[in-house]
Amino acid sequence: RLISKPGVLVPGPYERVVEIRSKIRVLPSEAVVVRDTHGNLTMKVATSTTIAFFLEPFSQLVEFHWSLYSSPGLTEPVSKETFTKIDLRVRKMFVTTQARTMDNVKLKLEATIFWAVKDVEKMTRATSDPAGDVAQRARGSLIQAVSTSTLAVFMKDFTNITSQASLRAQSESFYMDRGVNLQSLEVTKFECVETELNQILQQIIEETTNRINALAKAKSENDIKAAKLEADILLEKQRTAFLQTQAENARLQAETEGRAAGEEILEEANTFIGGLNETIPDVAK
Repeated sequence: RLISKPGVLVPGPYERVVEIRSKIRVLPSEAVVVRDTHGNLTMKVATSTTIAFFLEPFSQLVEFHWSLYSSPGLTEPVSKETFTKIDLRVRKMFVTTQARTMDNVKLKLEATIFWAVKDVEKMTRATSDPAGDVAQRARGSLIQAVSTSTLAVFMKDFTNITSQASLRAQSESFYMDRGVNLQSLEVTKFECVETELNQILQQIIEETTNRINALAKAKSENDIKAAKLEADILLEKQRTAFLQTQAENARLQAETEGRAAGEEILEEANTFIGGLNETIPDVAK
């Protein structure tokens, strides 16, 4: 029998302490599976708060042995990790595979997979290594995506090709049947397996990079020239406005000076005519 009440334990007649067990704590976003003496499985999942419990007599935690894809470049068979608590958060794994394009070019692909356990009971009953199942299925999806395009098309649009492969894989029932969820599949690196083709591929990538850099440089130079031209146009417009204003001011100044000189001559003429009226007799009289 299991005694979990706090306090001093006093064994009864013919009783002895068989084992001292520690309380098992399951943190949020974790889960454990308990197997009893009859082989029945019980799932204990902590979703929002921590749960704690003692194992019943003759019960035990189920151990899981999953494939470990912890770093890029790993090849099969990979090592396995052993644990009793399942992490329900999003997991990240690295896979490597080889595939042939439509024009028979062999490529080595490195990809990153993000996935998570969604249904612990379904996963436990369906597979003993969900990580390995996800990795193998993802490799198949990549091989299928690469085989439907040529090397030139794949190099030009590999991001879109892998994105479509990821979307198709997410809609498959393979993952739901195993209680897991594939969130994304991303190709991080690819290269030709044959040395000669790999050298040609590197040259193509280098030339493409140089062309992109040259286009960016030309665009920057054009932008600089366009900005300078706009500044020159603005300067000439301002200079035209200055000249027009200067000419208008000169005209106004000349007009003002001419009016003043005319008024002075008119005043002198009036004075002269007035003097003639006084000195010259009127013939009519």
